[in-house]
Amino acid sequence: MQATLAATTDGCVANYSANGELHLPCVNVPGAFGKIDTYEVWLQQQSGSFTFDLDLIRIQLK
Repeated sequence: MQATLAATTDGCVANYSANGELHLPCVNVPGAFGKIDTYEVWLQQQSGSFTFDLDLIRIQLK
């Protein structure tokens, strides 16, 4: 999976914290019939690497 971060003007900005958590408040996912769903997700960095795990418990549909 490859992610692209882009600057926005709507205040939807990803944030990385010192504990290795990456918060992505707006992830647009194309769905059926051209509908776009927007999710809020959190990723946790694996120790000693630049690899992240998706926190499946905190995914929220916006």
